[in-house]
Order: sequence, then structure tokens, then C-alpha cells
Amino acid sequence: MKNVKMALALMVATFMILMAAEQSSAQSKSQGKGNSKKEEKKLEKESRKLAKTAEKAGKGLGRDSVFCVLAAHTTLDGFETAQDLKTKFESLVDFPFGQFVAAVLLADRLDTEGFGLNDIIAKLEAGMSIGQIT
Repeated sequence: MKNVKMALALMVATFMILMAAEQSSAQSKSQGKGNSKKEEKKLEKESRKLAKTAEKAGKGLGRDSVFCVLAAHTTLDGFETAQDLKTKFESLVDFPFGQFVAAVLLADRLDTEGFGLNDIIAKLEAGMSIGQIT
């Protein structure tokens, strides 16, 4: 599944780069050899924007893969699917992704009253560390 998603991300990035190159080629052919620096800067800006979009898509696919793995290897009440975990993470404001993953794993391993995922996240937001919670 991860390989498929990474291949898809690479295909999207390649497609975007090829589109930018094709657009650049078409513009240079239609306007001859005298392209201005302004036009070249515009094309560079567009290609950087496309590269950032492709990178963002790749990161999104990577996180989706992590949510899938977490859902497959943990048993948390109320968070049975990858989409449940993703929705919970997206509902948090300025919460680091790594801490979220650690909180999910900790909640699954502890599996005791007062140590559900929501409880652990609340303690992390209050300033406690993972070590202090355990």
C-alpha cells in the first residue's frame, strides 16, 4: 500500500514537472529566441510552485500511510479506522504529528482507565511529557 501511494505521488510530481516543461517549451517556440528575463522568472516561479505542491502531496500520502498502520496495529475505542485517527489529529491545533503517534501507541499499550487517547492528548497539551504520563 505504501509503495502504491509513493508511486502515485511520484507520478503526480512527474506529471506536474512535465506540464511546466511543456508550457515553457511552447512559450519559447511561440516567441522565438528572445524570451525576456521576466518571462523566465515567471516560469521558474510556476515550476517552484508545482514542486511545492508535489512535495505537499507526497507528505500527505506519507501521513495517510502512518494513519493506516496505526489503525491496523492498535485497538483504541472510538478510533478503529485510519480516517478516525486522521480526523482526530486534524481537529487538534498546533499539535506535533510525532507526539500524536506516540500518544496513540501509548494509549494502546496502557489500555487502562484514564489513559485513553483523549486523556493522553489532554495531558500532553497541558505540558506533560510522555515520560511523565507513563
